[in-house]
Amino acid sequence: SSRSALSALLVLLLAASASSRAVGGGGGRSTATDRQKAVLRHLQDARGGGGGGGGGGAGVGDAVGGSASVAREGSVIGQIVALNRQLRERQAAYLDRLWLAQRAPRVVVVANRLPVRVQRGDNGELLYSISPGGMVSALLGVRGMRMIWVGWAEIDDTTAAEREQIRRTLWRRGCVPVFLTKEEARLHYAGFCNDVLWPLFHYVVSRMPATPHTPHRSGPQDPSRTLLGTRTCRPDIKTDLRSGFHAQWEAYQAVNGHFAAAVARVARPNDLVWVHDYHLMLLPGLLRARQPRLRIGWFLHTPFPSLEVFRTLPMRKEILSGLLAADLLGFHIYDYSRHFLHACTQLMGSELSLESRGIAWDMPLPAAGGGGGGG
Repeated sequence: SSRSALSALLVLLLAASASSRAVGGGGGRSTATDRQKAVLRHLQDARGGGGGGGGGGAGVGDAVGGSASVAREGSVIGQIVALNRQLRERQAAYLDRLWLAQRAPRVVVVANRLPVRVQRGDNGELLYSISPGGMVSALLGVRGMRMIWVGWAEIDDTTAAEREQIRRTLWRRGCVPVFLTKEEARLHYAGFCNDVLWPLFHYVVSRMPATPHTPHRSGPQDPSRTLLGTRTCRPDIKTDLRSGFHAQWEAYQAVNGHFAAAVARVARPNDLVWVHDYHLMLLPGLLRARQPRLRIGWFLHTPFPSLEVFRTLPMRKEILSGLLAADLLGFHIYDYSRHFLHACTQLMGSELSLESRGIAWDMPLPAAGGGGGGG
């Protein structure tokens, strides 16, 4: 019975060794061969150890000790084989997921801010944290969809090496940073977005400062005469306001161009690019010029004003042209979409036509530069 048990164990060890050779490579083969030789030696000792009484006892003892050693060897090899099998299964599952991910369409979310905030710590190190905000919280909870997020990194005192480090770290989290200079961020975000577009879209039309010569009047005013319009104002104040306003508009165009370049580097033809809010209203047009077949959507997180208010913006046609390059435009309620359609028909004229639940518009190729006038 002892010999038959050892023989059965030898068969198992030989099978395990063969599996280890198939998985392990060169180093595993020499180790498995040594173990097979040890097993054969134990078998030979067990078969030839019955000379005399004492000798027989010693032979039986060696056989028992060898049997325990062989059992331990078999347990270790069995664990190795099981671990190799689990490793192969996990590698196969990973390759399957990678294959599907490379072929499945992605959603490229483009917003002013990233869901991951980059800050500099007290000791100069780079710190990463989840950005606050309802939009970030909502989209981070989406499952079953592969997303890539493109947005402003919100850090401007970095070296080239630090920017590369930030890119690698954020890419592992599915984010692509857009780096802006301090002046670009100030003129774009604090300037044109928050000091011009946000008040205008919330019907705060008059942004001209009151002076002793032009006190604010109660009651309705003509909106076309309030935003850099013809209201009486000291010439030096009006000049400063106009130069600052146009600097903000130039920064708005430049930042939208930076975002377009960042999206173009990661977007594939079958991806869906989802642009958000008034910070990036030129972006659909810039992306369409780069990748005509790209699927583009845009959603506004604020009201869209009525025509009487929106037409006070000098670059109204440039903004409408940028938005009309998207495949789908989203608004909070029907009234806001109606305001947008009204602005398009009145300001774009014969350049577009209304269809059932949509607008037909042949996008012209954008000229270099831009800005300024409107219809």
